[in-house]
Amino acid sequence: MDKTININLGGVLFHIDKEAYTILRDYLLALSNKLRNIPGWNETIEDIELRIAEIFLSKKSATDIINRKDVEDMILIIGKPEDFSQEEDAGDGGRSGSGYGTRMMRQKHGSIIGGVCSGIG
Repeated sequence: MDKTININLGGVLFHIDKEAYTILRDYLLALSNKLRNIPGWNETIEDIELRIAEIFLSKKSATDIINRKDVEDMILIIGKPEDFSQEEDAGDGGRSGSGYGTRMMRQKHGSIIGGVCSGIG
């Protein structure tokens, strides 16, 4: 029987075997190194850890032992660190530099709710 380690992911305590722990630790370190130059990278890593906890809980209860296959399946779902592109992560919400070319304009006549919903619809 392999040695198990207790870890805390997303506020949930998991029991994980040593081999799976090594893979998970290396995965999270690689993600941290990949995303380190992006503003708010700490929050991104925390969100990824929450997602990992959700994936593990969907497959097993918190009292079951996480093994190598569980960690490899999680990596297939989330993606490898090489798959994370800094251009996508550091983008400005999916907008290109030229903009969309249309603007929302408020119509002064026919206003509803004090002009808040005027012209929308």
